[in-house]
Amino acid sequence: MKLNPDIVGSSITTNKSIIGEPIDLKPTNNESIRLNSIAFHLTKRLLEKMRGESDPPFHLFGQIIPIAKEWLENYLICEGDVFKAQILYDALADTACERILSAIDRARAKNAFIKPTFDPYNKTGSTAHVSFHTVKQTLYRTEKSHINYAVLDSDWEGEFCRTLDASPMVSCYVKNHGLDFEIPYQFGGRKHIYRPDYIVKVGQDKSLNLIIEIKGQKDEQDKAKAEATQTMWIPSINACGSFGKWAFAEFTEVFNFAGDLENLIKENLQ
Repeated sequence: MKLNPDIVGSSITTNKSIIGEPIDLKPTNNESIRLNSIAFHLTKRLLEKMRGESDPPFHLFGQIIPIAKEWLENYLICEGDVFKAQILYDALADTACERILSAIDRARAKNAFIKPTFDPYNKTGSTAHVSFHTVKQTLYRTEKSHINYAVLDSDWEGEFCRTLDASPMVSCYVKNHGLDFEIPYQFGGRKHIYRPDYIVKVGQDKSLNLIIEIKGQKDEQDKAKAEATQTMWIPSINACGSFGKWAFAEFTEVFNFAGDLENLIKENLQ
């Protein structure tokens, strides 16, 4: 996680008066806060996030504080005139807790069953019911999709559709526009909904399902979306076993779409 003035605001303010020299003001007290103290407060917030503030599992404090300290030392990057103590600002602390808890969940998912929760009124979606109007002019006429057009959000997505149509390993795909395929996640202490770009089915039996996001530059919220998908949604749906195998990837290099797709398929078909 990166902290910079764009995220936390400027740490230096120039105070000018009518008479006298201007003075630069900055929160020097944040710079003097020890790492152990920051880890202590972050651990307390982590425990409150686990079960809610009414019943935090404080008996785990000794196990969690080394994790928080390791994250602060090795995985929190400060750029510009920003101090690590500023991670304790409410929204930033919530984001840090979500990032650390996701890492813990990822480690636990290897040996634990993550139970999926289905919508009781619409357990599975279908492209058969997709019908909508759009004013967008950037459309792609699909060949391997049950929906005749893909609504493009960028030129990169048009190139990706051409890659999917040309791939002999892809049986069908859909652009997630009007399909209402959503993945819940948390960012900054608030609940959000993530709508991935594409769902791709691979193989003649269509047993492998790929969730693929076409992404250029990523921000902290994009990382939260990917983390929730990779650490919670994918393990839970695969543990269920009723919907085939699922995998997730972000494609960031437009000229490597074909190679990245082939590698992703080979990796998950093994």
